[in-house]
Parts: sequence; structure tokens; C-alpha cells
Amino acid sequence: MTKMLGRYGAALLVCVLCCLGVAAQSAQPTNDILFRTLMIKSKTEAGTMFSIQVDDGEYWLTAKHILTGRKSGPVGEFSDKTVSLDVLDPIGEAIKWNSIQFTVIDPGKDIDIVVLVPKTTIQDVVEIASLRVSSRNFGIGQECSFLGFPYANTWTATLPSTTTRYKMPFIKHCYISGIISHPPASVLVLDGINNPGFSGGPVLYLTGPSQVVLGVISGYHNEPGEVHSIEVPDVASGAQAPDEKKPNTNPNHTKKKDVVDLNTGIILAFMADVAVDAIKKNPIGRHVEAK
Repeated sequence: MTKMLGRYGAALLVCVLCCLGVAAQSAQPTNDILFRTLMIKSKTEAGTMFSIQVDDGEYWLTAKHILTGRKSGPVGEFSDKTVSLDVLDPIGEAIKWNSIQFTVIDPGKDIDIVVLVPKTTIQDVVEIASLRVSSRNFGIGQECSFLGFPYANTWTATLPSTTTRYKMPFIKHCYISGIISHPPASVLVLDGINNPGFSGGPVLYLTGPSQVVLGVISGYHNEPGEVHSIEVPDVASGAQAPDEKKPNTNPNHTKKKDVVDLNTGIILAFMADVAVDAIKKNPIGRHVEAK
């Protein structure tokens, strides 16, 4: 994948902040995660991955179901020791996918997280450290944010004083609604609107130097809802429109009822500290200099 000089990172953040406004939200993403969140594509779907640093080793996290192709229910285990994923090159306007081989660490059965260790360098963002993972001292009801590529879309920013374009993840805000016990992991219940493509993205808490990764986006809860539609024939110019208060007795007017899945605004994300525990048992990440 094309490498990027780290000095551009700080410059781009200024551009991003100008676009978003000075009044930053309490969970506004920082440089340390914006540049380290990339779009990936497996044989079954597109999603998101991001890097973390554990004991001076670099690791990438994503949702397990992106690898297994499971659409609902428990995600089970991922037994393969390696996997090949397409990673979208973030530099430039052109769409370029790079096939990357990863060693896989599975944190456990039915935990919708996998740890990925690339066999080659994916990106070289000098002077931009990965965020740390922490599940301590966060507040229920507090604001959070999450990153990803909805419907495999991205947006691009121009690096100041250059013509370099960089593909960025989208940012969405959420609130921490509660926690579901799911030993050996816990599941965050978030209030927000998730979309396909955010799976595998980071859930963030706080901002600035205090920002941490709380979890990994797994999915959202749907519920069936009835949608009613009435087909009304064209009304000729000057003709009287139907009186909505009167019963519909016109046989040309038909009422249809469909059932569709509605997004309830309930997002599920697995706590990321379980991935750190798995990494410490198998510390194989590429060494990076401590920042």
C-alpha cells in the first residue's frame, strides 16, 4: 500500500477541524484514529478495520462476521490462522485495492472481534500513534463516536499546501446506553444510527489526549414495521382533489401494506479490551517505536 509521510497527518487534522468547526464534540475523533481507520473487503462484504498498539506492537481490529460471512446470530469462531483481505489504499482519488495477508488471532467463540496482524507494512504514518484501548471510567449516558465506511463509501480531504488527497472514514455520534454481560466479553449498547459498512469500526470515548477506544462495532438491531402506501391516480388540472376525510370508495385507489426492517437506533459493539487480552497471550504484532 502507498506510504504516507506522518507530517501530513497533523496538517490534515487542521483541515478536518476547520470543516467540522471549532466547537468539538466530547468524543470528536483525533488524528490518532482518523488516519488509522481503513476500509476492507472480504469475499462476502465490505467493512472497517483500525489499528491499535499493544506493548509496542501494531495490531488491527475488525468484526469477525466480516470474515465468516455470518449475517445474524452468534458469530462462532474463525479457525483459519491466516486470511487475505482487500484493503482500500487511502491515498489519491483512484480506487485501488491492495490484497494483504494477515495472521488472525481469535479472542474467543461468539466474540465479534478478530485481531489481524499484517505480514507486510500497510501504512507508514510517522509521528501518529495509535489510540490506546481502555474500558475504565466511562459513563453510562455519555457521548461516544464511531468511524467507518457506510455502504462502502468514503470522503476525501486535501492535505494543505499539497495536492495529495486522502480517503477518510465517516464519523457518527452515539450515546452509551448500557452494557450486556457476554462472558468473556461484554457488549456495549449504544444509542445511534448504524449502517452497513461500519462493522469493525472503532467506538471512541472522550477526545484529545484522553481519547480511547472502547469497542468494535458489531451491528444494529432491526425490528419489523408496517409501511402503508396509497396509490392515488393523477388529478387532471383544475379537477377537484379527493377529500381525505371521506372513505375511499374509488376502486381505482388501492392501499398496499408492506413489512420492512426498521433500524431501531440500537447499536451493538463488543468491548475491545478482550482483544488486548488475546494479544497479550500471543504478542506477534509488528514492532513500532513507542511515541
